Amino acid sequence: MIARSGKPHTIGEQIRLLVIEEVLQTVVHHASPRAVTKSIPDFPRVGRKREREREREREREREREREREREREREREREIETRSKRNRHKERERERESVRDGEKKTETMRNVEKRRETERQKEKEKKKDRKRKRKRSRKKKRNGKT
Repeated sequence: MIARSGKPHTIGEQIRLLVIEEVLQTVVHHASPRAVTKSIPDFPRVGRKREREREREREREREREREREREREREREREIETRSKRNRHKERERERESVRDGEKKTETMRNVEKRRETERQKEKEKKKDRKRKRKRSRKKKRNGKT
């Protein structure tokens, strides 16, 4: 019957009611085989069962893949968070070091300024000493002449 209908042999499950009608007509010579086939419940076919199982398995696989993707995304977020924590930590360390360096710099700047100030004071004292010497020498010259 399948061959006569020109359909592939794998569709036997789909045309089983037609086969039953054919058997009732030819072998049993039943007058109305259609009435008998209508009373047979249309339970799920084996092919449909297999197809449903395959579809369920595909859906499970898709769900697993989605879960893996979610896990990868969580892992990326954790990695980004870890990097940002590291960066924040490094930034804080740099700030601390710059403060330390700044303190050192300010300390050295203070030392430099102190040194410069003492040098200025020494220069002022030297100038004053020179002026005093000039005045003395002028006085001596005046005193010696007069």
